[in-house]
Amino acid sequence: MSDTCTISFLIGNGFDIAILKSLDKNFTTTYGEFYDYLAYFLTNKENDIYKAIDNKKKQFSNNENETWKDYELLLKEVVCTKLIELKQYTDNVLQEKVFLSFLEDWKEIQYTFANFLNHVITPQTLMDVTDMDGKTTLQKFLGDLPIEEYKKIEFPQKTDNYIKIDYHIFNFNYSTLADNYFYWLFNYHPYNVSKNNSHFYPNPSNISGGKTSTNSDTNYFIRSSINFHHPHGQLSIPESILFGMSYNKKTYCNSNFEGKLSQKLDKAYWSMHTDKVKPFIQKTDLFVIFGHSIGESDQCWWEEIIDQLKQGSELIIYDYEGKGLKKKILHYCKDDENLISDRIFVIDFDETKHLKYSFKF
Repeated sequence: MSDTCTISFLIGNGFDIAILKSLDKNFTTTYGEFYDYLAYFLTNKENDIYKAIDNKKKQFSNNENETWKDYELLLKEVVCTKLIELKQYTDNVLQEKVFLSFLEDWKEIQYTFANFLNHVITPQTLMDVTDMDGKTTLQKFLGDLPIEEYKKIEFPQKTDNYIKIDYHIFNFNYSTLADNYFYWLFNYHPYNVSKNNSHFYPNPSNISGGKTSTNSDTNYFIRSSINFHHPHGQLSIPESILFGMSYNKKTYCNSNFEGKLSQKLDKAYWSMHTDKVKPFIQKTDLFVIFGHSIGESDQCWWEEIIDQLKQGSELIIYDYEGKGLKKKILHYCKDDENLISDRIFVIDFDETKHLKYSFKF
């Protein structure tokens, strides 16, 4: 048994929405609410990205289920349109004009989005979230696994007294709601004769027949650390905010405007997925996905997780309202999905079936 375990939480926009709803806030971070804010506050209605958003919204005016995934797919269409426009010009000056105009449009959308988030998420909201008990989620989330799922998962066997657990919070949102939820100032040296500073409960719901002989009274004394990552940028740095798709390209040709334009909206490229994230991903024993729709704009992440599942890692997916997220992530498996299917575990929950141990907003 290794003396260090790594647990990586991948947090999506469903987390922010759930937090804000639980606090009875007037606004949340849905795409529909951003569109309303954009339509009201954006002064330059000739912005090409806004016009594309507005036209798409009018086409589906009765559809209340448009999501951020739809927005990013729309951006892909906008980029394709601009690439076609660039190819129509042979004059480098005209190409540059089209390219710079797009950059200005994009920057305008970025800053308007940042203003939207600052409107929705106030300092008081961050204080309210800090008072929530995210530490319990880290310590007891295994308790929300259904009985049959818990009996199959192997991760509890890797835990014991005196081990170290490294928590990595990959916050795909631009806000710091998740950071404030999980963060706590634990004492790094609370004991004179031990380096332990936290606890982990391998079987909070007292399920028998699992991979260990633990029960609800089992409380491991552990060493822990927590690390936060914002692969898609942060609200505090508006120009770091990334929208778009993942084109799975490591390099781009910067000698032409077509390459520069595609590069601008390649989320995987700008988040430096391979260099900054992969080392942590490769060390992960257990992935936990919460608040994601498993959309194609983050395809490179799902493929990376799948690669690690093939190496023996495991995955827990929180599936709100039974969206079939396990099937969605298996869609990105290029080999026989049976090779990893038994390493993916699902926690179903909704407005009537509440979580008992984790993410209790």
